[in-house]
Amino acid sequence: MRRVVGMRIGVAVAAVVIVAAVAVGVTHESGSKKSHQTTAPSGSRTGSTPQAVTPPQASELRGVLADWAGTKPHAPAFVAVQVYERGAVSMASVALTDATPFRLSVPGISGSTTTPGALMEYASNFLRVHAQGTHDLTKSYFRIGRDGRGRGVLGFTSDGFCARTTNGCERGTTFFAVGVVGAGPGGAAEVVYDPGADIGIVAVSRARQANLTDLVQRALLLTTLGRAGYERAVHNTARVPAPGVTHR
Repeated sequence: MRRVVGMRIGVAVAAVVIVAAVAVGVTHESGSKKSHQTTAPSGSRTGSTPQAVTPPQASELRGVLADWAGTKPHAPAFVAVQVYERGAVSMASVALTDATPFRLSVPGISGSTTTPGALMEYASNFLRVHAQGTHDLTKSYFRIGRDGRGRGVLGFTSDGFCARTTNGCERGTTFFAVGVVGAGPGGAAEVVYDPGADIGIVAVSRARQANLTDLVQRALLLTTLGRAGYERAVHNTARVPAPGVTHR
């Protein structure tokens, strides 16, 4: 399975919900163009004020989902991108919607069943509420430690959730986002919030072993770099999973 690695982004204040699902067919699409984002080496942000970003077009997000689905053809998935305060665009397959129930347990959400819509609310009402505008997640409400774990959440890096790998997080790892991972008989889910960019991502799949971190990273790249930047990033990076990734 190919994976986008070494990804880092920085953007501006935003809010939109871009909802997409990949499985069978598309029923609706609309959208607007986006601005390109400047990145710095080693994943650091350029400047203290992030640039404005608009949601990708539905056709672009559909293409990203198709790219990801090509690596896992039998894993129907739903992905939602929230670029706060920026409008909305949506896509849905005949198989999955934001109200589709999934039997899985997600930290911070009660019950054994949830929906993509509920996960989007969690990203907005909990992760964003406690991390918006934070520049150093180690000193934030979540207090992400060197091991990548914090108060009920995990730190997210350019390679995903290093706390979930067999080798753990390397010394000096920079965490630019926070999130949670859920799993259960009904599949798997990942929720990520990037406070510097003010973007939330929700990814859910019926396949428990699906590489949702790859899908989250692709959605972030598309939203912050635009389609051309996404294509360059995907084709210029290694297309293999990070070593030691486990699914718990």
